Amino acid sequence: MFADPQLAARGLRFDMPHPLAGTVAQVGMPFKMSAAPAAYDLPPPLLAQHTRIVLRDRLSLSREDIAALAAQGVIQVRDE
Repeated sequence: MFADPQLAARGLRFDMPHPLAGTVAQVGMPFKMSAAPAAYDLPPPLLAQHTRIVLRDRLSLSREDIAALAAQGVIQVRDE
């Protein structure tokens, strides 16, 4: 993907520090908005980093439900 001439011509590749992978190449927004430029503040999430948040906030699962799914091996969770 990073060898694509259009991506290079638009300057869409940037490198971002990652807590486990060192520095990772990323693709920026394919469109530029002068009044609201894109901000790249956070690296890609770690595996299971947001599992609890999504299950709790979007699916309304309780802590006990999430713990049971993790204990059964249905989901992976990361310590918060």
